Amino acid sequence: MAKVIRAARLRDSFPSASRVRDLLIALEHGLELERYGEYLFDARTGIPNLASVTRVATDVEIIESGGLSSDAAAREYARRLRRLRPIPVDEIETAIRRFDPREGRVEIRVRVTKLDGSGRFTRISVDLSSTQARWIRPVLRLDDEGVRVALTEPVQTMIYRHAAFDAEMLFVRLAELEGVEVQRVERGMIGPLLFAVPGPAGLETLAEPSGDALADGWRRVLESQGLERAVTLGAFQTDIAAIDIKTEKSNDPLAPLLHDRLGDSAAQAHAVSREASAFKVYRDCKFVASREMRVVPESLMQAAGTRNLIYELR
Repeated sequence: MAKVIRAARLRDSFPSASRVRDLLIALEHGLELERYGEYLFDARTGIPNLASVTRVATDVEIIESGGLSSDAAAREYARRLRRLRPIPVDEIETAIRRFDPREGRVEIRVRVTKLDGSGRFTRISVDLSSTQARWIRPVLRLDDEGVRVALTEPVQTMIYRHAAFDAEMLFVRLAELEGVEVQRVERGMIGPLLFAVPGPAGLETLAEPSGDALADGWRRVLESQGLERAVTLGAFQTDIAAIDIKTEKSNDPLAPLLHDRLGDSAAQAHAVSREASAFKVYRDCKFVASREMRVVPESLMQAAGTRNLIYELR
């Protein structure tokens, strides 16, 4: 999994590849030092599940508070974890991009990184601003020097609540908040990461997703080719809604634009909700695949008419 994520060459719009790697290392240390007997992975995505990620996050908190030193193995485990920064279950960061007290305008970037309900690590980046001084206080908490900023509870709750939805939907919902101007919403998602490794009965899959073209193609290749060596296939999607996008398009063979997935009445209602916001949507996806598995994203691209990066894992 670490090799697949490294091969994907993830930008800042995705969850931190190095912190996901540190999570995997922490899981390995926990097994090696018998802190835990097993970890569980989400069958939909091949990614460590919520309980496993929470175990590591809890251990990090205990170690930072001075605990976990009951025996030699625990002390060694704590020593190793102090050198790592495992990705947490969720994390929110806010940063000021520009602050002009004369105009009463503050521009900020919000980043929420979390293991979302789909079982994938997701990073949501939101660029927003407030141009009316009287609305800064209800929407943002800004210190007197304009150095630090934090979201108030309604804005933070809305971002978390819509974390598993399209960037387009989150953009529309945030734009409904009085006093907020939204410029950009972007999601970067890790997964699913599908693996098959040699076992006593031949290749054994470590995830069993279903219901989408990627999983179906993966399963067909495994069943038809009689593979013997370990193989993998990973998808890394981005989903952007922004006012500076010129042409609306989906270059993601796994996810057409939202209005193309809605029925007639729902599409009409959605078009009305978008009228007030002059943004457009762009989707993309890149893949990491073993040589034998390249045929899966290639066939998806051909069917959808997209052109996507495929990094071959050697």
